[in-house]
Formats: sequence, C-alpha cells, structure tokens
Amino acid sequence: MHLNSIAEIINSFASSLNDSFKELEFNVVAFPRMKVFNESFKQHVPSETYKDKSGVYFISNLKGEILYIGKAGKNNLAAEIWGKFGAPVVGNDGAPMFVKSKMAKYAPTKDLSELITNGAFNISAIVIEPREMVSLLEVLLQTICLRQDGCLPALNKQIG
Repeated sequence: MHLNSIAEIINSFASSLNDSFKELEFNVVAFPRMKVFNESFKQHVPSETYKDKSGVYFISNLKGEILYIGKAGKNNLAAEIWGKFGAPVVGNDGAPMFVKSKMAKYAPTKDLSELITNGAFNISAIVIEPREMVSLLEVLLQTICLRQDGCLPALNKQIG
C-alpha cells in the first residue's frame, strides 16, 4: 500500500461512517509527511499541537510505501511514535542512529533494520476523534493492505 492512497481510503471511510452513524461524529485531522526522520527527529514528532492526541500513524520508506501502520489510542501520539525508536545515538559521522529501536531489532530483514536504525524513513499521522475510533481505523487500514497487497506492511506482525 502506498501512502498516497491512505487519504482517499480514510476520507471515504469517514464519509460513509458519518452518513450511516451520525452519533459517532468521526473526525480526521491529518498532518503532513515529515522530512526524512533522521533529518527532522529533533522537531516534535508529531508537532506540539498533536502530541497529546489519539490517532493512526504510518512509517513509510522514501518512496512512500507503507512499512508500518500503528495507533495511539490514549492521547499519546508522540510517546507512541517515539517508543518505536528510542533516543538517538550520534554515529561517528555525526548522524543520528536509532540503535535502541525495538522496531529495528525485530525487523524481518536486515535492509529494514538498517533503514530504521539509520532513520531513513518518513512518518505521517492522522488525529482521530473520538479516540475510541482509532482501533477501528487501524484495523481497517491493515486489513485493506492485506487484501490489496497479499500481506501486511513489512513491519506489522499482525492485524490490530
């Protein structure tokens, strides 16, 4: 699944859900894809405006291919994202390395592990209100990815 297709899927889902179940008031606020993570990690991830919100976030390679779909359902979007990478360590060349990343440690291939360790990926996210809808959207997107691509994103081990 490609990052560009996510917005269309989410907008269609939100519209359909809001038309059918008006009492749910499903709202989506997106913020743009960040620069390459190792170049922008010092910025708030996500921004100060959204760090204490709930939502779904996406890790993609530099081509925009989704590698991971995750959620933060407890108004902890920034903490959930940062929890995947740990504090950076400055490498010999002065570049940040995410050597403490659990995601890199358990990546299914050496290439993916190096991509995460080197911070050579993008993060995008959407804020979902009410927060109780976060899990529903995460599972929907993972399921669509499984059906379209025949597999989950490379760094997801299971649905949900």
